[in-house]
Order: sequence, then C-alpha cells, then structure tokens
Amino acid sequence: MVFAFSLLSVLSLVSVVGPAGTWSGALVDSKCYASKQGNVNPNETSFASTDTRGAVRYCSPTKKTKLFGLVLKDGSAFKLAPSGNKKVLDLLLSVGKKDLYVVDVTGEENRGAVQVESITMAK
Repeated sequence: MVFAFSLLSVLSLVSVVGPAGTWSGALVDSKCYASKQGNVNPNETSFASTDTRGAVRYCSPTKKTKLFGLVLKDGSAFKLAPSGNKKVLDLLLSVGKKDLYVVDVTGEENRGAVQVESITMAK
C-alpha cells in the first residue's frame, strides 16, 4: 500500500512539471497581451476575430516590463516564469530597442509557465 501511494505521488509530480524543451516565438509583455487577446467583440465567436499579429507588436516588451510571455507561430502563448525575468531583461538590454523580439527559449513548462533556463535571439 505504501509503495502504491509513493508511486502515485511521483506520477502526480511528473504531470505538473513538463519536459525540458525549446520554444521559438515572439516575446511580449504578458499582461498587455492577455488584455489585447481578451479585448474582442463579444458577438464574434471565431478565433479570427482576434488580431494576434497586431497584439504581438503592440505588446512588445520594454525594459519596464514586469511579466513576459512568448507567442508561438500558431498563436498559442506561454507565460515566462518571473524567475527568468533577469535573463529576459539582460537580453533586451543587450539587443536594444526593437519593434519585435523573436527569441528561442529553453526551459521547463510548469503549470502553464516556462521556467527559463536560457533565452537568445532567434537566428
């Protein structure tokens, strides 16, 4: 019985933390992006009613951004865990101001947020 409980505990932990991976996409101010994505006509039910490209450009992060996100080419988005903010800010400062930051992020997904191990400009 104790073994079954321990195995169940381990399996539940595995489901919370996703495998390490690399994601490529546009870096955004997560709070701004969520607001823009939620700002749609309530009578429109199609996904096309949201302007993802416009939201990505409008919500391009600055050095004052506190919460970062990553929008993939397919339109899906991830939040970046606050523990990686210093790495993201260091990248922003080293690259300088841009209208669009396309980056590669390596890390682990944990409860809808990516724990950033490394972040670089996409090539």
